[in-house]
Formats: sequence, C-alpha cells, structure tokens
Amino acid sequence: MSHLFVPTRCGGWDRDACPKEAAVSVRQARWLNVLTALSTIVVMASAQEIHETDLKAVFLLRFGSFIEWPPSSGSAATGDFVIGVLGDDPVLPALESVTAGETVDGRPVRIDRYRGVFEVHDCQILFVSGTRRDRFRHILNRLHGRPILTVSDSDGFIEAGGMVAFLSDEGRVRLRVNVGSVRADGITISSKLLQLVEVVGDLPPGPSSDA
Repeated sequence: MSHLFVPTRCGGWDRDACPKEAAVSVRQARWLNVLTALSTIVVMASAQEIHETDLKAVFLLRFGSFIEWPPSSGSAATGDFVIGVLGDDPVLPALESVTAGETVDGRPVRIDRYRGVFEVHDCQILFVSGTRRDRFRHILNRLHGRPILTVSDSDGFIEAGGMVAFLSDEGRVRLRVNVGSVRADGITISSKLLQLVEVVGDLPPGPSSDA
C-alpha cells in the first residue's frame, strides 16, 4: 500500500514530522483521493469514455470504501471481501476484471456468482441481475435483516426494497440510495458518499459513517 505524504504546519511533506496532524491530514487526503476517483468515474460515464458495465463494476468495488458493516457480520471477519452476483449479468465478467488483485481494507476481493438467493451466505455486496426482476421482492424479503448491500440496475429495485440502484441518464450513470433499507439492515453509508447520490427513503436519526 502506498504512503500518503501531506503538508503539515510542522513544515514540509514528511508524515512523521508532526504525527498527530499528519494522521488527520492523511485521513482527509485518503477521502479526497477516493471522492476524486468517484467523481472521475461520474465524469467518465458522462463522456462515455468506457463501457457502462465497466463503470458499474468499478462502483461496486469502490462501495467498500464507503460502507460500514456491523461487527457481527461476515464483513468484520478475516478472509475475503465478497461481492456476489445473483443471476446472469454482463457485470460479472467486468467485476472479475476490475477486481483482479484488488483489496478492501486489506482483504482480497472475491467475486461469487449465485444461481438463487438460497446460495447467498457470507457476502458483503450483492448485485441482483435484471433477469430476476420478477423476483425482486422475494429475494429482498429473504435477505431482510442481513447486512448485505443490495444493488441492481433494473427498474423497480428501489421500490421493492433494494438499497442501491444504478440509473442511466442520457449516457451517464447515476446512483440512487434507499437509506431506509440500508439502515434497516444495520449498514451505515458514509455521508461523503450520500453527498454524491440521489437519496430516497426515510433517513433515521444518527450520523452517517465517515470512516
């Protein structure tokens, strides 16, 4: 992992010159880097410089930097960080490509493909294919209460209780987040991400995570 060197009032760019200030600045710089990356993705989507499916795969990977799962969930354990795909979808090979060699919080990213919701076990993010559109409510009901971030790019997903939807808008990819569904399953999304997306649903009391 590369080190971040940031300016401090102690002078220069040495992160060790003023440890306390440097630690804060490093954290801020980390968020700036991630937010800049996401903003760049949005611009690229608008410019149609890369395929929309690849953009969705990148978003799915980067979500891991903005989400806090409850300590009792599988995401808190050691091992792989799992992004699942339920059903046949072109996002699967795109995910396998963009996540090769990647990590989330130091954990290797693994992509699992599921034929049915009964196969979904230890998974942190689940992309639900549009081929399962007529089963959205059944799938989401089966997953209710489990800290799994559910994502799709099909109409009706948010209305059925899904958490995140990819929206295509004149060549751009936008995000819609149902914060009610997210919080109901014990997941916390950073306020920094919520500032970049369309938020729907009731926002329960309590601050969003910035970690």
